Amino acid sequence: MLDDEKHDYYSSDDDNDDGFIMLTDDGGIQKKIILPGDDDKHMTPPKNARVKCHYIGKLIATGQQFDTSRVWGKTKKGKVVRPAPLEFILGQNKVIKALDVSIGTMTKNEICIIRCSPAYGYGEKGKSNDNKRGLYIPGNAWLEFEIELLGWHKWQYINNNKDLQKQVIVNGYKAYMAKPDDLICLSFKAHLPCNNNAIFDAKERINIICDDDMRFPDGFHLALQGMQEGELSVINVSDHKLAYGAEGNIDFNIPYFADIQYEIHIHHIQIVKF
Repeated sequence: MLDDEKHDYYSSDDDNDDGFIMLTDDGGIQKKIILPGDDDKHMTPPKNARVKCHYIGKLIATGQQFDTSRVWGKTKKGKVVRPAPLEFILGQNKVIKALDVSIGTMTKNEICIIRCSPAYGYGEKGKSNDNKRGLYIPGNAWLEFEIELLGWHKWQYINNNKDLQKQVIVNGYKAYMAKPDDLICLSFKAHLPCNNNAIFDAKERINIICDDDMRFPDGFHLALQGMQEGELSVINVSDHKLAYGAEGNIDFNIPYFADIQYEIHIHHIQIVKF
């Protein structure tokens, strides 16, 4: 029965008669643009961008809606809550593969329909109804999404702190994030945005103890706790309390209340075990 569904919704042609195009060689993800985006340059979100979108998910077999971001709600006090768009980091497996791949092909304000096989959705096991908004998704289910890409931002919040953001240049190769007291081998460059982004400090392959090295401000250590081994990122510290504060730094000629930008490459993290 699943094979029949596959032939119904997917063909071997690059362009289907119903307007869908293949995004993967195996036909497991297909896309149909409903409303083109408003970007004449066809700019699409890069990997590691923080994307924001609305979606409606349905089971292809039955047409039943199983999840959506377009839900109006109410608080316990009766206050109306507007629909909240989905936000996630693109290309880091934060969502199912179909969304990761397809949203990476969209332009701002584009609306499209995505159809995907179980391999790019919830697989053989499906998804139980433990999620608050969604319904039960059976195993081996073929899915359809209507997606509207509202926009994206290249900078990610570190630990949900808007004053501490990073842009990943090279992804790390281990899922483990640095923690306080870990021994970290890293290289860095420190820039001063208010002075034409001049470099005021730089070191190659030094060892520091995370969250316990007075040579660096709090923002530097907090940034490390949002990074993985092998990762290279640019860090913006826009809260002076996380940088050099109201006093600045005479040695580095940093004025008071100054923002700081770091380029940090973590070479190795030695986990401290107690």
